[in-house]
Amino acid sequence: MPENGDGEKEKKEKERKELMQKLAVYLGIPWYMVSGLLIGYIAGHFLEKKFPSNNIILVICLLIGFIAGAVQVYETIKKIN
Repeated sequence: MPENGDGEKEKKEKERKELMQKLAVYLGIPWYMVSGLLIGYIAGHFLEKKFPSNNIILVICLLIGFIAGAVQVYETIKKIN
């Protein structure tokens, strides 16, 4: 009888571990977007100071950062499923 209880306990622990791993990945997804935008902003702000262009460079860098974050999110979701 103890074997059945142990097997069920191990199964629940395994399910809990898998759930926590997926949760960690899902909670990390917003950070990909934030970090892409932040890096794009920093790079754009730096380049804008070096080469003034009425914020065109800043907008381009933000778009590149957004796209990079979106690609990372897509790759992460694709890997999960």
